[in-house]
Amino acid sequence: MIAPGIWLLSGGGYGRASQVGKLEVEFVYLIDVQNGTVTGFATATAANGDTFGGTVEGEWSQEGITGVVLIDSGTGRFTGATGSANFATSADRVTFDGTITYPRSQRK
Repeated sequence: MIAPGIWLLSGGGYGRASQVGKLEVEFVYLIDVQNGTVTGFATATAANGDTFGGTVEGEWSQEGITGVVLIDSGTGRFTGATGSANFATSADRVTFDGTITYPRSQRK
């Protein structure tokens, strides 16, 4: 707890995303347990070190956290990335479903 009723939660994990491949995700959330809101940021790093990420908005309950990552930054091939990804967490799993767009993804 960093203030009365505010929890700081940070962590990460590994996964695979279509068109990205293997990636590592890191996040930092501030959870207001009195009103159930979650704010923070998340960053994904591809196997080659390129990153994309953005701010997190969501809701907390005893079952987990649900919300959206608003993607607004990137490095390397993800420079200029935008988009969003809905997510849901539980005690042992995080799922993401969304779309990111970045200039290199639009090349033919």
